[in-house]
Amino acid sequence: MEQQAIIDLLLASISYDSGRVDGSRLERLSGADWDALLDLAAKQRVSPLLYRRLVARGLEASVPADIMQGLRRAYLVNAARNLRLHHEMGKIVSGLRQDEIPVIVLKGMFLADVVYDNIALRGIGDIDLLVPQDEVTRSGEILTALGYHSSRSFSAGVNVDLATAKHLPPFVKPNMAWVEIHRNVTNPGQRYSIDVAALWERAEPATVASVDVLTLSAEDLLLHLCLHTSYQHQFVLGLPPFCDIAATIRHYDDDMDWAQVRQRAEQWGWLRGVHLVLHLASELVGAAVPDEVLRDLQPVGFSETIAAMAKEHLFSEKTMTSSNFAQLWGGKRLQDKLVHFFRIVFPSPLNMSRMYPAPPDSPRIYLYYPVRLVDVLRRYGPMTYRLLRGDQKMISLAERKNVLVDWLSGE
Repeated sequence: MEQQAIIDLLLASISYDSGRVDGSRLERLSGADWDALLDLAAKQRVSPLLYRRLVARGLEASVPADIMQGLRRAYLVNAARNLRLHHEMGKIVSGLRQDEIPVIVLKGMFLADVVYDNIALRGIGDIDLLVPQDEVTRSGEILTALGYHSSRSFSAGVNVDLATAKHLPPFVKPNMAWVEIHRNVTNPGQRYSIDVAALWERAEPATVASVDVLTLSAEDLLLHLCLHTSYQHQFVLGLPPFCDIAATIRHYDDDMDWAQVRQRAEQWGWLRGVHLVLHLASELVGAAVPDEVLRDLQPVGFSETIAAMAKEHLFSEKTMTSSNFAQLWGGKRLQDKLVHFFRIVFPSPLNMSRMYPAPPDSPRIYLYYPVRLVDVLRRYGPMTYRLLRGDQKMISLAERKNVLVDWLSGE
């Protein structure tokens, strides 16, 4: 079976539209087809969801026993890991609340625990917590007391972090997902940056990990998922974000105020990304986005060509994740590329201080610029080599990423 047919079958199998796949379709698969399907599901991080869909739809009899056993194993492994993280997040949030620090739980754990209502169905890469900006330092201190450590002395660099990023550097602890303390969901200075105050005003109470917390409103959660998938990660996260969006729409159902989604997407400058993500979520995994909403959200200049590029990007190799690097390749003028290259290699002292252990106003920060050059060459050297020797797959990846980034920005 060709790769595109395997992709189509995986999408049909995990879709929220139960009519997309039946037992007879699965029974025709060869051993090689099943291997390809399982490999794709693992790469896309949807194996637990695939298992649950097959069971819920009564399709086990159409699947070889060893395949079902492998999927069940992936489901149980993810459940065990998430239970451990579930317990850990409860301790973290309890610690913050004991110090009277309000917490909004973002994405992962809230989605798994509440939206999916089954923590085995979604992988959790990290624990994202939004706290008020004036509580960021104290929150980091609480995490340190719980055995976490930052990649640098967060108290020394917190002013830099607040000026340049939406969260502190990750806090890590052995055998646990890292924790990110957010002060916003957007980095400052970006075209799509927003004021976080309105998110706090609309936050709603919820129970996550058996602890009372706050969560984003239904509309803000949906918009955040669209932002994270499009503008912030340019469709390199694969299928899980689209499954999240489909699950979120199903969970809130008639409580989702689509007029507010439209209004905020336009107000915040997110309209292109929101429409494209919702369009793909509907097409790929059967997200129940009303047709009239998609028509109302559709921006000028949208075409199925853009959607096709985004779909292709979802299933391409993830070698190139940086839009900064991709912009060095393509149709831009050489002068623009050189300026962009120097911005990558020689960022401002303020941004350098987020990457290297020196304050931005210290002469020591300039000693790290040669280190930065070496780090850039180490990170991007293999990709550059493939581009220079005419690797068509890498060239197509860079060009496609540039088109998507330019379209999202309105260029």
